Amino acid sequence: MALRNGAAALAAFVLVMLGVSPTYAEEFASPRFVNGVAIGVVAAGGEFTCGVLESGGVRCWGRNDVGQLGNGNQIISAAPGSRTQLAVRSITNAIAVAAGSAHACALLSTGGVRCWGRNTNGQLGDGTTNNSFVPTTIASLGTLTAQASAVSAGDQHTCAIVQNPVNLSPPSVRCWGSNAYGQLGRGTTGGDFSTPAVVAGTSGAISVSAGGRHTCAVLATRAVVCWGFNGTGQLGDGTTTQRNTATTAVSGINTAWVVTAGSAHTCAGLQGGGFRCWGDNGLGRLGNGDFVASSTPTTVLMPTTPVTQEQIAAGTDFTCGIAFSAPDPDVYCWGGNTAGQLGAGDFISSTTPRVAPVPRSGSPLDRSVVITAGKDHACASIRFSTSQRIVCWGANTYGQVGNDALKNSASPVNIAPMKCSLDVDSDGTIGLDTDWLLLARARMGLGGDAVLSGALGANAVRRTWPDIRSYLEASCAMTNLAQ
Repeated sequence: MALRNGAAALAAFVLVMLGVSPTYAEEFASPRFVNGVAIGVVAAGGEFTCGVLESGGVRCWGRNDVGQLGNGNQIISAAPGSRTQLAVRSITNAIAVAAGSAHACALLSTGGVRCWGRNTNGQLGDGTTNNSFVPTTIASLGTLTAQASAVSAGDQHTCAIVQNPVNLSPPSVRCWGSNAYGQLGRGTTGGDFSTPAVVAGTSGAISVSAGGRHTCAVLATRAVVCWGFNGTGQLGDGTTTQRNTATTAVSGINTAWVVTAGSAHTCAGLQGGGFRCWGDNGLGRLGNGDFVASSTPTTVLMPTTPVTQEQIAAGTDFTCGIAFSAPDPDVYCWGGNTAGQLGAGDFISSTTPRVAPVPRSGSPLDRSVVITAGKDHACASIRFSTSQRIVCWGANTYGQVGNDALKNSASPVNIAPMKCSLDVDSDGTIGLDTDWLLLARARMGLGGDAVLSGALGANAVRRTWPDIRSYLEASCAMTNLAQ
């Protein structure tokens, strides 16, 4: 796609004349903290990834068969997916993002939540069971009396921490989607529910995580409660009894400050340091040195060097955490590694934590602050000198790691926000009668078909005006475009 014979300089000049910044690249957002927990500015889902931009926009990349990238269309090819960071439609005020098996949700600065992707079980929370390729609105959240402060997307259900700011009542968990195993905490088992409902027994919740078929929350007392499927002890109550209410606390934990629910296991980070995990231990995902499932918390065997554990994320068959070990915080992963999801440079599974060497600039400002684990890939948000970056590793069949290789990566890959490209319609070529025409028409204040008519390449990926407008605004810093 290179431009030759001085055309690159001419292109840059014309772009400037059109009000486009050809070198503009927006930063990924710095994380915000709720109750001391860094909320997710990056989220690894089933086979896709999403990240929040500093402006409040959201970008997603990877698999898109049911709209989980939220860009308004369905990209199908020999290897379905997108290696391009696509702008999620109509979201400009996101502060966090959550990714499930095939759906995603954004937490907004207004306290609202918008979701997109698969909705066969009502996990988008919009009152329907229709899949959506663009964000839908959850009517009951972001209102005067219901403000969300955290959101978590599981396999087929979603949960949020919600508070009434009017009467200042303690926050509690609300869940929606599949209730096949009681994972919504409604006191019943079975059925799908497409709107949020309060989970009794979660008053004072400070952390919530929706897993494969179960859900867990940390309460103000620092106890952990879990509900839903419990076939491998993932509820942590010493049994394998399924529960549809949040009434039984995890055994022996009273200093938790964050919890993460994986496909069939759960982990918690404790105040003062330490990770505890319980449930399925296939491939060593509990990090305690063996493969035996446990229905009560076991201690993760961190390296002998003194460390303070900070963040933790449970994937399908592996777990990753951020631990501070002077002088720098390190990312550690353990469990299954068939796709390189431990980030340790090889494909060898491990029953104890291994370091995933994320890139560093050498600046004292460098710091890993958010960790997220998906089906078989993981990502971290890192402070890289004076900028915020995302690094990902593991399975990359659909481009979910974020590079162009479409092959698994056993080491972390630096994901930079996309810069403005002349390939406006993303068809792989730059044409005077396509991309240049689209740019000129957009700058003239035209919109809709007046921009698109006769100007799209035969293999264009961005085929609608909202897609092209979102791209020009987010990646090229263009303003005052027609709606």
